[in-house]
Amino acid sequence: MKKCAWTMLLMLLAFPAVLWAQTDTVDVVDFFSPGGGEGTLNTAIQAKITAGTLSNTVFRLKPYGLYVLSSTITVPAGKKLTLIAPDPGSTQETAPPMICWTASSGVTQTFNFDCYGDVYLKNIWILYATTNTEGLGTQVGSAFEIDQDTTDNVNNAAAIRFFQEPTSASVLTNTTVVASGRHGVDRGWRGNSSLSFLSGGNDLSGARSCKETFPTPTGAACPNPPPCP
Repeated sequence: MKKCAWTMLLMLLAFPAVLWAQTDTVDVVDFFSPGGGEGTLNTAIQAKITAGTLSNTVFRLKPYGLYVLSSTITVPAGKKLTLIAPDPGSTQETAPPMICWTASSGVTQTFNFDCYGDVYLKNIWILYATTNTEGLGTQVGSAFEIDQDTTDNVNNAAAIRFFQEPTSASVLTNTTVVASGRHGVDRGWRGNSSLSFLSGGNDLSGARSCKETFPTPTGAACPNPPPCP
């Protein structure tokens, strides 16, 4: 009986911890679905940032869904943004969802995502353009800014930008840059140039200029434009 009582006590103590660690999954409505339109992803993410539960939330996007951003999505420092979609199939209806920009001229479109924290994406297309009813598509700034503060240089456009040297190249794997008018990855930190994203299953060949840029040597001025390796 004593052993059973201890077991029950441990279960009662562990139960709140299990609840605390649970992950919430949010299915995000896309542009064309009922109740959709521009900014549905912005609204869903901001609600979790406001609630303080962003890091414990997985945002699940609809296969072949279109998600039109109404503003830059900023990932706060110390937080994690997770966007996933089902594995793509062999039909158009099972293709990865697409994230692109509003065609509104009143929105600052420098970055789709401004990341001061962590970001994890699986089976997601990031389109380097706006969308509009004519389907013209106007190319905009960098898709991702991996940042450490708001004072960093924002001039060297690339699909993905790092302003702080990662601890490992494994932070970017199995990623394809399909079409970038400038660089693939901007290694925008100072110092070490040995850390490269040209392997790890990455395909950066869709960049018009450098697949990845050189980091700036410590103590030297930033080259503009940054050179290719």
